[in-house]
Amino acid sequence: MTSKFETHISACDLHELEDRMDRSSKERVLALIFTGFLEEFIFRGMMQQATIQTMGRLGLIYTSAVFAVLHIGYQSILDVIFVFVVGWFFALIVQKTHSIWGVTLAHGLTNISLFLIFPFIF
Repeated sequence: MTSKFETHISACDLHELEDRMDRSSKERVLALIFTGFLEEFIFRGMMQQATIQTMGRLGLIYTSAVFAVLHIGYQSILDVIFVFVVGWFFALIVQKTHSIWGVTLAHGLTNISLFLIFPFIF
């Protein structure tokens, strides 16, 4: 007996999936990666540093909340909560490591997964 995931994947025409991905995948991947970089640079690189100076550790929560609210365009409270939690986690990582590179990579991979891979699988 095959799982739902295996049945769905085997039912997909993998060549069609490859063709769809190839058409504009370079542009999409670049856009998603740079979106992750720009968002992390703005929120964790600049805004978080400024809010920590004025608000202390509450600046991490404030920055994460602003980051989450700006994702309200998806019109899902669950998405806003998810983005807040991820933003807060990223804020803690940047606070500990003093680098945005790890969260930038994670953000880019998350965007690629959510918008370019998962829609073809689920």
